[in-house]
Amino acid sequence: MAAARPIELGVSAAFLREFVVSRAFAQEWQWCMRQTTNNVKELIVMPQTKVRQCSMVQLLQERVGHKQLVGKATVFVSHAWSYDFMDVVDVLLEHADNNTDKPIFFWFDVFSVNQHKGANRSSDWWRTTFRQMIEDIGEVLLV
Repeated sequence: MAAARPIELGVSAAFLREFVVSRAFAQEWQWCMRQTTNNVKELIVMPQTKVRQCSMVQLLQERVGHKQLVGKATVFVSHAWSYDFMDVVDVLLEHADNNTDKPIFFWFDVFSVNQHKGANRSSDWWRTTFRQMIEDIGEVLLV
């Protein structure tokens, strides 16, 4: 089996829990509770990945001790950028808790897409490569 390409990677429920807990310890818990998914992308994910110009999953793969938090995506997450981030995370964690029979890695664009370059994809890429990737993942979770 070939290694997953960066765009095919997802984050585990353990990563989501760690991400939320790290915000709590950084005194950002209340802030995180009131933010949209887009705000989290702009104010947390993009600054953390700016130097490498990569996705959060790529950054995690490079860090010792974080590789187990990333894997080939098994669930595609469909959400709106205007949703409250914690509401989306709560749905993902509930899904993971209710499906413990297999490893779950969420293709959650906040973390799976290189946010520095993602918007520069051609319409053809979205119609072909992206569509095929969703089919390959096989499970869609609509939030």
